[in-house]
Amino acid sequence: MKHMKIWKFINNTLEAFYYEFKCYKAYHWFVIVVIGLMIRTESAGVTSIIRELTIDPALYESLLMFFRANSWKISNLTETWQQIVAGSGLPLKEGYLNILIGDGTKIAKEGKKIPGVKRLYQESEDVKKSPYFFGHLYGVVGILIERAGKVFCTPIAISIQDGVSIIRKWEDEAYENVSHVVQNVKDACMCVKNVGDSVLVLDRYYLSVPVLRALAEHTPHGRILHIVTRAKINATAYFKPVPQEKPKRGRPRKKGEKIKLVDFFKDLNIFSKAEFSLYGEKQEVKYYCIDLLWGRKLYQELRFVFVCYKDIQAILVSTNLDFSPEQIIKLYGMRQKIEVSFFSLKNVVHGLSSHFWSKSMPVLNRYMRKDEVNPLHSIDNPIERRNIIGALKATEGFALFGCIALGILQMVSLIFHEVTNPRFIRWLRTYTSDVSSEASIAVFLRNSLFSTLHIPHDIGIFNIIRSKLWFDSERDFDDLA
Repeated sequence: MKHMKIWKFINNTLEAFYYEFKCYKAYHWFVIVVIGLMIRTESAGVTSIIRELTIDPALYESLLMFFRANSWKISNLTETWQQIVAGSGLPLKEGYLNILIGDGTKIAKEGKKIPGVKRLYQESEDVKKSPYFFGHLYGVVGILIERAGKVFCTPIAISIQDGVSIIRKWEDEAYENVSHVVQNVKDACMCVKNVGDSVLVLDRYYLSVPVLRALAEHTPHGRILHIVTRAKINATAYFKPVPQEKPKRGRPRKKGEKIKLVDFFKDLNIFSKAEFSLYGEKQEVKYYCIDLLWGRKLYQELRFVFVCYKDIQAILVSTNLDFSPEQIIKLYGMRQKIEVSFFSLKNVVHGLSSHFWSKSMPVLNRYMRKDEVNPLHSIDNPIERRNIIGALKATEGFALFGCIALGILQMVSLIFHEVTNPRFIRWLRTYTSDVSSEASIAVFLRNSLFSTLHIPHDIGIFNIIRSKLWFDSERDFDDLA
């Protein structure tokens, strides 16, 4: 059976995490959660995993306890996941560099005792009512993987990056509270340690002096991490200082003449023309490239590429002065891949639909002013603090397991694209590729799991699932299949 090769691949991938758990029971629950996220059709948190795999309902409390257990660490599982993806042979390269993409995503939460929930602003232009809502802000770093012309962005690091600084300091007194954009860059620097030299593609609001300083300070020694991002249209920069024939007394000048970047669009005669594949379409692009100094009191030399296509003007920036303008444009055009991954993470594996809360958590005050003291400051009981830390760990752990589940679906799609042809999995209104989407692979695995679960074989994850199944006296594997 061809699909048995796929399940063996999934089994080998999950077994690579075995030694990151202090006991085999925790590893068993990890397998249950990841498989459940891969095949489930609901978004009802842990409950849907129980229902989808027909797990014994009496084990529900044990599954909840697993998410808060001390037998595993998020950091260790994250590093192992990064090593698995980097060693799969699938990462897309730009020269010798892996391509990382960083961004944030917001998910609404209704719970009043969930750690990390705070008031967020929705930037979407189609918001008709109030643009404010309450929920979690996740920072995600993904890596591009490719085969047979299909490119996915696989999330390899995720964390809640706003509203949790007080809880982080309970765990580590040396924790430094930084902005979401800086934290995302620091997470990317940690990824480089496991995946190798990379280029990080970011959205436009990431271009800031703190981000460039964090990049220089936190990139691991001996590793390379460059940034490709987009500057705001009203940004300014500086020419390099002109060397003087007779240097004056005093320190040399750090910068030259100041210029508004938008002024470069006034003379399009200096722009070159080329055709690029942007957002899945061939488009004629005009561009101009120049190296300038940027950043107040930093004055770091960056490569700026001024781009015109259709009626859009964009200013792209790279910290790598060796990148050609064509490379910078192509790399930034890949940034939208992480938006597609966000959609799959939320709607295919429902990896951000957890509802972990704690009685020790103060009730969320939706009308708290900025100058009010956070009620978390008043919690000094070690047991209450431990409970809140456990709820936060469960939330972030659930999101990480969702990233692993999504990544496995993507790797199965690329490696076994000849077996998992989307034409034979489910009906599609438009057929665009021989490589299946994550949703199609989820349907394929859902249909094949219980039809093969009762067959004797040496696939360890099947034995784990069977050990926790629940059956009526009149039910058997045939009825379940």
